[in-house]
Amino acid sequence: MNTQSPAGRLIALEHALGALGTRTCQACHGRPSRVVSIDASTGAETGATMPADGCPDCGRPVFREYQLIADLP
Repeated sequence: MNTQSPAGRLIALEHALGALGTRTCQACHGRPSRVVSIDASTGAETGATMPADGCPDCGRPVFREYQLIADLP
């Protein structure tokens, strides 16, 4: 009888399938996160770590977006 939890078995299966040749993008590691700087007074985007459409290296869409809102001098 297997004493491993269903979540543990799923993780083991994901690792086994990943070892079969799925390559991880070196830029985003498969989960592109975008950090956007926003000017608090105008609401305008002042910078971003990657394009809004996703990782420029592998083409995956943005997985998570963080917005940094600050008053700029």
